[in-house]
Amino acid sequence: LLSWNAALLLAPIVSVSIVAFAVAGRPADSSEDRVLRTGVIRVGYSGEPPFSYRDAEGRIRGASAEVAEAVLARIGVRRVEWVQMEFGALIPSLLAGRIDLIASGLAITPDRKSVITFTRPTLAIPDAILVAEGNPLGIASYDDIRSNNAVRACAITGSYEEALLDRTGLP
Repeated sequence: LLSWNAALLLAPIVSVSIVAFAVAGRPADSSEDRVLRTGVIRVGYSGEPPFSYRDAEGRIRGASAEVAEAVLARIGVRRVEWVQMEFGALIPSLLAGRIDLIASGLAITPDRKSVITFTRPTLAIPDAILVAEGNPLGIASYDDIRSNNAVRACAITGSYEEALLDRTGLP
């Protein structure tokens, strides 16, 4: 049922930050120190268009990736090593030091802010329900989803949207 063709706005806008550095448990030679010294950075992304994805030629594209590359070039990072992973693994990988930065559509939430540092928001995205073109089932709210057995809701594991579905009581 989900499609990029139509979106129903349901809630306030969520700020999304493109890049984030871990703040908890930094070693003596932190990611930031190593990146500035070597000019090489490991950037995690989840393969989630339009934020970050690999195109047909194998290049990393998308809004998050392009913003990250522009910022990194300005501070003298010479090489980006892109690491694709499941969305839910991004923050744990950052905290464990497997990546140095995240370039994905990552909503700024209080829980996330307690463990990582976000850039200024680079996008503002409204909460939405994406439906098939023309909205043939007339879905306009989470209650419509809950009351119609023909409708299945889905979200990326570890995402803000998954937490939103949980809070509204949808499996």
